[in-house]
Amino acid sequence: MFDLTRFFQSPFDDRNISFSHLLRYTKNHLERLAANDPAGTFAARRAATTTALAAFEATFTVNDGKLGERKAQKRTKQKVRKSLPAAVGKICLAVQVQFGETAPEVRECFPEGRRIFSRCRDAVLENHLETLVAGLTVHAASLPPAVLTQAQSLLAGWRAVNAASGTAGGQKAAAESARRDARRGLERELYLNLLALAQAYPLQPEKLALFAQPSLLLLAKSHPEKSAPSPEA
Repeated sequence: MFDLTRFFQSPFDDRNISFSHLLRYTKNHLERLAANDPAGTFAARRAATTTALAAFEATFTVNDGKLGERKAQKRTKQKVRKSLPAAVGKICLAVQVQFGETAPEVRECFPEGRRIFSRCRDAVLENHLETLVAGLTVHAASLPPAVLTQAQSLLAGWRAVNAASGTAGGQKAAAESARRDARRGLERELYLNLLALAQAYPLQPEKLALFAQPSLLLLAKSHPEKSAPSPEA
């Protein structure tokens, strides 16, 4: 049996069509609709597509902004992590000087040793810093006040930078989701345009070239205009 359901499926809903190619096709399509529709038959379609295109383009600005924020926060977090082992090392040395290198107090503050602060995942680093602060708090009376203060500062600093990084990551994910939703909205309008054109020109596929250039949806390497040799070649 001939499958008629394929006509209910949008050809624009294709993951191989990039965001930039979809934008290029849409802008060219709108220009052709305006140029070849003197009677205004597709005026409503142009308006709907223009609105969807504007919403889609707006998500690019937001997404790029959130991407920049996320990268900045990640760099900040990386710097903090890079500086952390040296800072923790100074605290460990202070504890060892006070109680001895193999003293139980050292194990209490560093139950998994110093290297854990450079090897552990971000998700558990806060827990290790909390353990360090708790151990130092117990023995604060025997240690210089600056030792506990430094450890508390490391914990607070990590909490702040990790929270900011998580927020930036969440906002970036939300921006990507909004862009995908806007793309689906644009794809829908382009599909409805295609149906409107087919209805206006039934059994006349050659008319499509007046209103759209499907080749703009192709990747550059497979684009017929890109791959064909130039007349001067």
